[in-house]
Amino acid sequence: MQRQGVTGVHVAIEAGDERIRNEVHRRGMTDDQIFRGAEYLRKYGISMMTQNILGAVRENRETMRKTLEMNIAVKPTFASASIFQPFPGTSSLETARDTGVLPTADINKLIDIYSEATFYNHSILVNEPSEKRWMEVFQKFFAIAVENPKLYESGKLDRMMKPYLDNPNKDLKELEHMYREHRAQADERLYGVKFKDVVQEED
Repeated sequence: MQRQGVTGVHVAIEAGDERIRNEVHRRGMTDDQIFRGAEYLRKYGISMMTQNILGAVRENRETMRKTLEMNIAVKPTFASASIFQPFPGTSSLETARDTGVLPTADINKLIDIYSEATFYNHSILVNEPSEKRWMEVFQKFFAIAVENPKLYESGKLDRMMKPYLDNPNKDLKELEHMYREHRAQADERLYGVKFKDVVQEED
C-alpha cells in the first residue's frame, strides 16, 4: 500500500467488544487482527481514520468504554464515532426487531422516526432516557478523548460530561459544534486539505 502511494485508510472497527463487533455488526474481526493491522499502518506511515458505532443492540456503558479504550490503543489519526441506526434492509434492523428495542413495528412510522435522527445525534432504539443521554454525550467527546487519552484515564472526561448528564434538557448544540470543529481539523491531517476550501457551497 505504501509503495502504491496510499497515505491514509478508513478502518471500520465498529465496537471494542468482540461479541458486539461480530454478532451485531458482523465484522468477523478479532481484537488481535485490529491491533496488528494498526501496528502495520503506523509502521509504514499510513494515516488511519477508525469508524465506530455506539449504542448498538446489547450495548451498554461498559462496552462503549471498551470501544474508546481500543481506539486509544490503536492511535488513529481520527476516531469517528456514530450512533447506531437499524436501517431497513439491514441485519441490524432484524437484530433490533428480534430483541424488542425498535420503537415501532410499522415500517412507515419507523421511516418517519429516522427522519428525526442522524448518525451523529440521536438513537431511535427503546432504552432508558438516562442511558441514551449518556451515549449521546459520550459520542460527542469520543474523538477528543481518543486524541487526548489522559482525559479518559484521569477521569476528567466524566467531569466534562457531568453538566450535560445532570441537566438532561441542556442543549447539545455546543457539543455538536465542538465535534464538527475537531473533525474538520482531523480531516486536514488525514487528507492534507481543508474541505471548506475545495468544496463549493450551493447558492
